[in-house]
Amino acid sequence: FLAKHGMFLMLAAVAACLVWTALYFALLLWAVMTDSGVGGPLAWPAGLVACVLGCAAFGLGVAIPACAVAAVFRSRLRWPRMVEIPISFLAAFALWFGWACVFHGGIPDPLEFLVSLLWMPLPLGTWWWLTEGPGAMWDALRRWKAAH
Repeated sequence: FLAKHGMFLMLAAVAACLVWTALYFALLLWAVMTDSGVGGPLAWPAGLVACVLGCAAFGLGVAIPACAVAAVFRSRLRWPRMVEIPISFLAAFALWFGWACVFHGGIPDPLEFLVSLLWMPLPLGTWWWLTEGPGAMWDALRRWKAAH
């Protein structure tokens, strides 16, 4: 479990850095073509650091713990792996609320918190389907064959 999620965390950080690099050079080309300022020399490395730290914060602070809670819960009850999807989302929302309380110094503004939750399903869903999805599909197929 940890090896799979750790590998995906590294791949996500590399992908984010590649996207940032492409965006940076596209913006640099745009600045040169429009005769605008090209920015400071630390913009690209700072963006790379932000990509790595952002991936690490989301992966280690939300995605991996939420998937671990779902995996433990599912294995204890011997339910199908697809049950991990809603459990991991509920665990992620609880973790996200906990982190919001830590960084806000108390309970965050409800509207601000709900708006921040709007972006959560896409990265968490992508994370879950790429790390746990193949095993869940295999488990669903195995259970379907056993029932028929």
